[in-house]
Amino acid sequence: MNIKFFKKLNKKEKNYYYIVKQDKFEVMKSIEELQKNIEEIKLLKKLSETYKVRRRRNILVVIFLSAFILCFNISLFIITNVILLDPTYAIVSALFGVLFLAIGIYLMLDNPPIYVE
Repeated sequence: MNIKFFKKLNKKEKNYYYIVKQDKFEVMKSIEELQKNIEEIKLLKKLSETYKVRRRRNILVVIFLSAFILCFNISLFIITNVILLDPTYAIVSALFGVLFLAIGIYLMLDNPPIYVE
């Protein structure tokens, strides 16, 4: 005895149907599996949205911190060049600013943080 069972998954998108041609027990079993799959998909969608939001926040934090350090080192560069008239401290501070900016960009682009709630 073949029983056809049609279950509509999503009303907004195209019509997707889950088709089973078995006895009643198989149909009920497949409905439970389908509900579990829908719950897993909702959870994965929620996790991906929180991941995107947190990644954007972390990118902004890295950019602002590296820009702050670079501005601080530029001001230190100006102070040491004008007041102390010694270019060694100025060059070292500028190199540290560029180094922090490079580390921030590397961390932002190459190793994005992964958060799972």
